Amino acid sequence: MATAGHFFVQEYIRQQFSQWGSVEIHTFEVRGKACNNLILNLPSQGRRQKKDLPPILIGAHYDGVPGTPAADDNATGVAVLLELAMLHFR
Repeated sequence: MATAGHFFVQEYIRQQFSQWGSVEIHTFEVRGKACNNLILNLPSQGRRQKKDLPPILIGAHYDGVPGTPAADDNATGVAVLLELAMLHFR
C-alpha cells in the first residue's frame, strides 16, 4: 500500500508537469497493486528544432522499496526531470 508521502510526491510532480504540457497518467498493475506512470508530453519548439529528429524519453522513479523510507531513492533523477522540463521553455 502506498503511503501518504508517496501520493503527495505523485501529485507534486503532476502539478509541476502540468505547467509545461499535457500530463497523461498510465496505470498498470504489478503483483495485484495499481501503479502509475506520469507522462509529460512537451511540444517541440525552439531555435534549434529539427523536424526529422525522433522523440526523446527521459525517466525517473519516485517510488521506493516497501518498508524503506525511500526519501532519496531517486530524488536526484526526479529533480533533473523537473529541471529539464522547465528548461524546455527558457
